[in-house]
Amino acid sequence: MRTTLFEKYVDSGQMTMTELARRVGYTPVYLSWIRHGHYPVTEAFIARVCLRLGCDIGDLFFEDVPEKPGNLHGGGGDSA
Repeated sequence: MRTTLFEKYVDSGQMTMTELARRVGYTPVYLSWIRHGHYPVTEAFIARVCLRLGCDIGDLFFEDVPEKPGNLHGGGGDSA
């Protein structure tokens, strides 16, 4: 599961990683590990982040767009 937390708050310049860490109660190192996929994004992590930042869970995730079979390269499908 990939979160938009870092894009929304850090990459946008809204706050530094250190400020984000202070506000959500984790260390900057721990957040970096989550950002780079070394630790999973758990329900407890997301619940804590939402509570501390006052945001909705839907604000912290990318929308999943399912890929259609045969449409991986813009072509495919059934053609007659």
